[in-house]
Amino acid sequence: MTLDSEDESILSSIFDSLVNLTILTVIYLEGDAHQYSNLISACCRRTSLKELHVEEANLNMTVTPTDPGESAPWYFVDHLVQAILGVHGLCLESFVHIASLPLHPSTFTALRDRATHLHSIVLRTSIQSNLRALFNQPTQWASASKLKQLVIRTCAGVHHGALAVHVANGVFGQLQMLGIIRSGYDDDAWFEAVTGPPTWTIGVLERLDVDHADEREVTALSIIHAQEVYATRCFTTALIDALNGGGWPELHTLHTHSRGSGSEALLLGLRQACDARTINLLTDAVPYGNCNCHNE
Repeated sequence: MTLDSEDESILSSIFDSLVNLTILTVIYLEGDAHQYSNLISACCRRTSLKELHVEEANLNMTVTPTDPGESAPWYFVDHLVQAILGVHGLCLESFVHIASLPLHPSTFTALRDRATHLHSIVLRTSIQSNLRALFNQPTQWASASKLKQLVIRTCAGVHHGALAVHVANGVFGQLQMLGIIRSGYDDDAWFEAVTGPPTWTIGVLERLDVDHADEREVTALSIIHAQEVYATRCFTTALIDALNGGGWPELHTLHTHSRGSGSEALLLGLRQACDARTINLLTDAVPYGNCNCHNE
């Protein structure tokens, strides 16, 4: 259901009474294109806001959403996020977008260019093919001086090679934690861009999470300097090849997950690759939720 004018007025009044609001969570309907200008204005008046979490209702997280292609209609969430960034871009510290539809290009640009104090960004399906060209631009994000955590999940507009190059070049600043889950697309040029690793310009990440990555994607991400890597639902042979090729410089612990009977030989090979570089191997990693392509 959508809000009628009376419901919107009531909610707006409630927001006006929350003078010290610091965390705002908004649950919205898929494809809701209403603007709700009074409600959004009330949200923007909360000058103490530090964290914004917008999530689509009734979302099935086990299903990879269909990429809508180049179409980029405006939705309620775009109106909301752009308005809040326009007012709170200098103070907002955390942004989470969990959805089945991508952000509008102008919303993505606002997130990249206006939000100067973000410490944490979590994006689920926010960047699809309509945003590939924008994401691939080497423009440093406005939050680069503050950003510590970036999690990208089921984003078909984020190539593993492009992401790795961006991280190496400091596009996101000095990250402490990076997660790339069930994302990516095929583009040989970006895979070739990491075959001769770009110059590493930032310090070492504390943690890199990789989930649902194929052989070439694992190889691309292995140029990232990280102390700990959590790799789930990746081919063990890809991890072995990455380690044997000198991937993940400065790695001291690789976390993966138990794969059950029949995987002993592969696990032994992985352990040998780790031992050759004095890297700890642990099988304590937990995959990012269930999916419709693994029985876990």
